[in-house]
Amino acid sequence: MTNIVLQPGEWSLDEMIEETKDGYYLHTNRSWSIDDLRYNFQFGCEVGYRIRNGEITGLVKNPTYTGITNEFWNSTTAVGKKSLMEIVGTPNCGKGEPGQTMYTGHGGPPARFENVRVGVLDS
Repeated sequence: MTNIVLQPGEWSLDEMIEETKDGYYLHTNRSWSIDDLRYNFQFGCEVGYRIRNGEITGLVKNPTYTGITNEFWNSTTAVGKKSLMEIVGTPNCGKGEPGQTMYTGHGGPPARFENVRVGVLDS
């Protein structure tokens, strides 16, 4: 596992939401999986919000998103301001036999991506 921190941009969270025609605001990763080549990934979140025409229109429980790493990062369309930064970590990598213990972390401000597969059902 690697440590990744996204460099801040110039967007406020409100601006990103207002500029989103159709999408989801996903928050608080709770599970993750990535292959050994760091190519295919899947994340599960605690909560998400449905965005339509620049407004949050509903709550989404336990959303997931998946993708291919280079396509995902190349689809970035907005990155939040430094004041929105959040760095989180975990005490172990979760890979290897026997299990590895090494502090890892990731973080950054909220960001917006296009054409990401979100695994939620729209009601």
